[in-house]
Amino acid sequence: MSLFKFKNKINSHVVFNNTVKQIVEEIQKIPKYNELKGNPEIVLMVCNCVENIITKKDGCNKKDIVIEVIKTVFNLNDVEIKSLAATIECFWSNGMIVKMKSVEKVGKIIGEWFFGSFFKIIIITSVKQIINYLIEKMLMKIGISKVVITIIIFLI
Repeated sequence: MSLFKFKNKINSHVVFNNTVKQIVEEIQKIPKYNELKGNPEIVLMVCNCVENIITKKDGCNKKDIVIEVIKTVFNLNDVEIKSLAATIECFWSNGMIVKMKSVEKVGKIIGEWFFGSFFKIIIITSVKQIINYLIEKMLMKIGISKVVITIIIFLI
């Protein structure tokens, strides 16, 4: 936590640079991301990310953020930057850049938690039950009593 509360231009600068850094890091996690240079799909993905991260109170130009992200990732020259700006304008004018509703954001967060954490617990529990069942059947074939099997499974 910072000792300072940034306002106005300083806050815009901090938000701008932090957003660029986060998105660049995410793009660089994509295997062979360098091969995506000039791909409009990556530009649209970045546009939608920025649209859903930046608010009016942040005071940042979303188009400038997208250009900075793509420029940083792919080392664009001036001609490519102008082409990128035109692509962003085209996406915007055709309604391809969309803002996610708050309900969708909350649903996505809950879904990620459920399928990330909670779902793993369910799977692990189910796997443990399957293993216990298999152990029980195996021990019964060997001729071990049900009480001993219950104790062994409990200890596992």
